[in-house]
Amino acid sequence: MVVAKSGAGKTRMIKRALSRHPALQPDAEHLRPWIMARVPSPATTKGLGIAILEATAYPDLGRNRVEREIWGIVRHRLAELGTIVLWIDDPRRGKPDQPVPVTRALRDGRG
Repeated sequence: MVVAKSGAGKTRMIKRALSRHPALQPDAEHLRPWIMARVPSPATTKGLGIAILEATAYPDLGRNRVEREIWGIVRHRLAELGTIVLWIDDPRRGKPDQPVPVTRALRDGRG
């Protein structure tokens, strides 16, 4: 977890490190070794799943899917692309000691 004040350059620093790391470069097995998705507002686990699929350029998502189905597709899509790092940008909005529901769900393994 990278924590700093807004505007401190966290996003730029992480993106730069991931894009330059030799083990995280695309190849035949790892088409998208790392993916960055931003937590949408309002922050929901369904919305995060949709944001991740959008970040992978997943075709024909459709907004009528249920949360469980979306997360099944996320798992399959990340495996399909050979993704080994999923970077979720700004998962906590609000007070630092009060995680939003998305952060709690990911922490508890429900995502």
